[in-house]
Amino acid sequence: MVKAINELLANKEPFLQALQKKITTVFNEENDNAIDDIDSKLEELQQQFLQAKS
Repeated sequence: MVKAINELLANKEPFLQALQKKITTVFNEENDNAIDDIDSKLEELQQQFLQAKS
């Protein structure tokens, strides 16, 4: 375990780049999901509005 940590610290730049890429991917996926949720809610509200207007 200590050897693995030491190797990681010795080569931290590639690890940090990979970590940053993964974090960015997660945030982008969460943003995409949030946008999809908002779009769905807007569609639902629009349908309710059109039904109430009829």
